[in-house]
Order: sequence, then structure tokens, then C-alpha cells
Amino acid sequence: MLIVSDTRRFQPRTIISKPRREQFGLDKRYATAEGPELVYAVASKLSVGELWADSGCLRGVAGSKAHHELKALLAKFGLKPIKEYKTQEFQFGDGKTAVSYMTWVYPVVIQGRYVGYIPLAEVAVPCPALFSKQMLKDWKIVMDFGENKWTSEYLKVSMPFKYDTPVAPIADYGDVRTFSRQGLDIPMKFWIR
Repeated sequence: MLIVSDTRRFQPRTIISKPRREQFGLDKRYATAEGPELVYAVASKLSVGELWADSGCLRGVAGSKAHHELKALLAKFGLKPIKEYKTQEFQFGDGKTAVSYMTWVYPVVIQGRYVGYIPLAEVAVPCPALFSKQMLKDWKIVMDFGENKWTSEYLKVSMPFKYDTPVAPIADYGDVRTFSRQGLDIPMKFWIR
């Protein structure tokens, strides 16, 4: 093991094992619990269909793997996202940029209710699904870090944080055996025929 700290930001010392550093390509001198390790630690705990609320993310985005898993989940329920060709550039916290050439529009079901849809751009980098600042504004989501929960009067939903992180489950369909696209009024454009 190597003890490292980010002297540029005066973060506390963090122990990161050599296999973890190599797995995520971390710089040996500047890896902290608030840097890539935190992102990968939280992202690895997210379930398929959960989006990490990111107030710094201007548009919804997810890596190819997250999209593949979400599309597979939707297919189990007879649903599919809508593909839109759109070129967008994203800059991540490490300063690197990635270009997206397509956006997937997903139907959103929270606590068993269809509440609308969300566009998520696809980037070819490891990135969890991120709920954008625009969606936070549109759905009037308030994140309460004191109570570890987020609420939306617009959606009439209040949900606890997961791993001390605001997470939105957008594919809360329930049991596949009792699921009904018609019963939830999910638009037919999202149906697999």
C-alpha cells in the first residue's frame, strides 16, 4: 500500500492500494478520497437505473457501459430509450473532455409512477449516469445534506441519499411480472413492439 495525499488541496491522507491505483489509472502522488477514488467507490455501488445527482453537470451524461446496462433493464420491461444524434462535448472534474455523438432519451419511473423522460448523452469513458443540473432545476429537486435526502414537490417525491450521495432511481418499475406500460401511461414511443 502507498499513503498518498493531494498537497494542492490539503486533503487528508488516504491509503489506496496498488491494485486500485492501477485499476483506475490514478496518479500515485495525487489520489485522494475526494478525487477519482470517491467517484469510482460511489459509482460502483449504484444500481442499474440510478443516476448520481451532479449539480456541476450541465447536461445528463453516462458512459457506454451505464447505457448498455440501463437499456438491458428497460428491455426486460418491454421498454426502450429513444436515440437522438447530437454532438456534445463534456468536461469532467479531471479537466479531460469527451465528445458524445448520441443522446438516449429514457422514460422515467420513480416510485412506480411515470414522471416524464430524461436525456442522457453517451460518452466512451467510464462515467456513471449523472443527473444534470438542468433536470434538478426542471424537476425542482432540493438536496438536503443535513437530512441526507432529496425532495421534489414537482414530482411529489422524497428519497433518502444513498452512500451519503444524492441518487435518483429513474427506472423504479417494480416487479416485471406485474409491470404494465399502459397502466403507467408510458408513451408508446418508448415501447418495444
